[in-house]
Amino acid sequence: MQRFAVVLFAFVALFAIFVPSSVNALSHVKRETNADRFARGLTPLPPSRRSTAKRQQTSQVSVPRSGRIQVRGHGSDQSIGYLQNAPSGPGGINPGNNPDLSVQYNPNDNSITCVDSQFNQGGSYLGGLTGSQNLNAGSPFYVPLTNGDNNNPNFEPCIWTVDKTGQLSAQWKNGDGSTVPASCAYNADQNTFVLTGDSGDFCSNNSGWEPVDLYVVD
Repeated sequence: MQRFAVVLFAFVALFAIFVPSSVNALSHVKRETNADRFARGLTPLPPSRRSTAKRQQTSQVSVPRSGRIQVRGHGSDQSIGYLQNAPSGPGGINPGNNPDLSVQYNPNDNSITCVDSQFNQGGSYLGGLTGSQNLNAGSPFYVPLTNGDNNNPNFEPCIWTVDKTGQLSAQWKNGDGSTVPASCAYNADQNTFVLTGDSGDFCSNNSGWEPVDLYVVD
């Protein structure tokens, strides 16, 4: 009887050792929930951070895209017109007596080539003329949207990305090396486009201008 008691005690001792370790192992496998923490009087878990980098990457067009550049009111599906193909360049909306500008987007270098252009000056890329002033949110400064040569040090062509809907976005590199999102503003009286660090703020402080969005469409 005494021998049986010793064996039983040894078995119970071994059980006490292995069972908690197994439970602990399982507790590491199970993900703690806010309900678990509340039951123990703890604060909730911090919100998990989900990177948007993958979503942004998959939303961008990764193959060349051809078409015309349609101008729409900012945040609207309403078309204002199309970028014109005129001898003076693509700096305005087609008034009807010039053909629409045909373009091709190159995702390898984020450039837009003006196809079959009638330009008699500048170059065949769509971009902005650099200046001594930097674009920033809330800044009054701007750069003209026009055509140019990718070898021109005063011209930036490789600024564009296109999403699945065809909308163009621009990333502008300032002279100080900083990079900022650039948005587009349009002046109907001058039939001119500019890129700014904040088109809404720019237009609210400059009469005759309105923020617009650009799309590559068939």
